[in-house]
Amino acid sequence: MVSCNDLLSLNIFKEIKLIGGRNGIYKNISWSYVCQTLDFSQWINGGELMFITGMGMDLNEEKIIDLIHQCIEKRISGLVILTNSEYISSISENIIDLANQVGLPLFDMPWNIKLIDVTKEIANYIMELNLNQNKDKEILNELLFSPNMDREVMTNLINQSKLKLDGNFFVSKFKLINEPKNKRISYEYIENMIKSMLEEYNLKFILGSYENDIICIFELNKKEDFIQQKSTLISICNEVSKYIKISMSIGSLYDDIFMIRESYDEASKAYKLYESNDWDLSIIDYEKIGFYKILLEVSNYDKLRRYSHEVLGDIIIQDKNFDLLKTLRFYLKNNCNLINTSKEMFIHRNTLIYRLNKIKNILNDNLEDPILKNELMNAIMIYDYLKTLDYK
Repeated sequence: MVSCNDLLSLNIFKEIKLIGGRNGIYKNISWSYVCQTLDFSQWINGGELMFITGMGMDLNEEKIIDLIHQCIEKRISGLVILTNSEYISSISENIIDLANQVGLPLFDMPWNIKLIDVTKEIANYIMELNLNQNKDKEILNELLFSPNMDREVMTNLINQSKLKLDGNFFVSKFKLINEPKNKRISYEYIENMIKSMLEEYNLKFILGSYENDIICIFELNKKEDFIQQKSTLISICNEVSKYIKISMSIGSLYDDIFMIRESYDEASKAYKLYESNDWDLSIIDYEKIGFYKILLEVSNYDKLRRYSHEVLGDIIIQDKNFDLLKTLRFYLKNNCNLINTSKEMFIHRNTLIYRLNKIKNILNDNLEDPILKNELMNAIMIYDYLKTLDYK
């Protein structure tokens, strides 16, 4: 996919100025279209970057404003107006304001630039970039999802890509938490935005999509750069979340690209753990989930269920009206400090004490035994993990 933002990197666009509609800059560009009539709907498919010269069209401000409304209705991705003294002398502030309102990228192109050169360079760029992106997606799909991956074939493909076999690799997965309220912001728009931001930071990556997830395989030259790169990705995630709420989950770093499926599985399992427990989905780092990493690798679920039930069974049974399990979780998390627990739960201290007394009666213990507290916390974490098995 090629966006309006991608075109700004072309040499020929150095003199073509983006003057409005920057909030639509990540729209996909399917092709170029030179508009020669105000009734253009039958000649386009949607997604085009449209050029107008004004020749033979008798354009004024009112007609250009009407043209912009048609562009939005017909899903035109960007509008380039060629300006000169004879046909369209300038682009008014009213036109620019409208482009900003509707999110239509609006470009001012000097008349002396040959239109054929611009459309030719755009066409070549679209074909080349789409070809490279298709190769990247093939590599990503084979590495992460193919049941019968041919290592020799994959080695040849990787050697032709931007990745190196001797690097360090990890997966980051971006997922839309809810549908965009702004209809102009599509799934592809978000994908283009993330891709462009990654490129701005000069990160080495290949990107693809799978079941509405935007998946990136990253390469690092040094393992020591992993922490810094995760910090960069968090910044990107926070920036994208200004437009649409997304989640980012990150797997572990591996020094063998053919182990990258492990990193993807880790990111996916960590996301499911957070989602099934209704935790904050914004940033999920597999390396920071602690004891859950062990649980996610356990296959004997019956033993885990028995242990969790032995430790927490009666608390769970009596939990319907008192939030006992939640209270116990926060109490242990805050090192059994009443003040910190009540503040974090937003409940009165007396309410907390009442719930803790019920828990102590159920457990027949005063919760001062450090071994018991550790067992309780482990049982709660196991209980959290087991919820992911039944979560759809």
